[in-house]
Amino acid sequence: MAGLLALVAPLSPLLVRWAGTKAVVGTGLLAVAGGLWQLSAADVSATYGDVLPGMLLLGLGAGLVVPASLDSLMGTLPQGDTGVGSATNGVSVQLGGALGVAVIGSLLTTRYQDRMGPPLAPYRLPQGVSDTVLGSLGGALGLAGRVGGTAGRMLAELARSAFVSGMGLGLSVGAVVAAGGAVLAFAALPSRPRHRRPADSSGD
Repeated sequence: MAGLLALVAPLSPLLVRWAGTKAVVGTGLLAVAGGLWQLSAADVSATYGDVLPGMLLLGLGAGLVVPASLDSLMGTLPQGDTGVGSATNGVSVQLGGALGVAVIGSLLTTRYQDRMGPPLAPYRLPQGVSDTVLGSLGGALGLAGRVGGTAGRMLAELARSAFVSGMGLGLSVGAVVAAGGAVLAFAALPSRPRHRRPADSSGD
């Protein structure tokens, strides 16, 4: 994914000159949405080859979106305000990333616990053990390894299935958000990057 992003990113400005900002950013976000959607369909038997198309779509989409959208943003600012614009863009990226992790992580955790709780309820596990199993996939697999046998194997299978289900839900929501971003890009972004306005030297 990182390799494809590095290859595509330098081409993004050239594509903007040819097709316009709207088309490049919108297409890139659609690629991100497609990658997330493909990854959301993975099940517990998925191999690296099964998820490779989605990862490549993510790299392609990010490589298209990031340079084109940044150029569009910076092109609207006077030269004297480019530092502020760059800083604001950095804050928005960090904020968006944090919100994405929080929302998708919450969806994953909630789905994981919802899938794990009912099958384990009849066993009346001690509170500490229950917290370990419901707290993370790693905790559940660690306990399954210590228990061993049929019970350990069943616990591990249940935990993996619940985790992948939660991951699929979170990635599906991410795909919908990315697709919504693509719609906004096609609707609101200018077709061509605006020329940067000169800084105001009038002293007003």
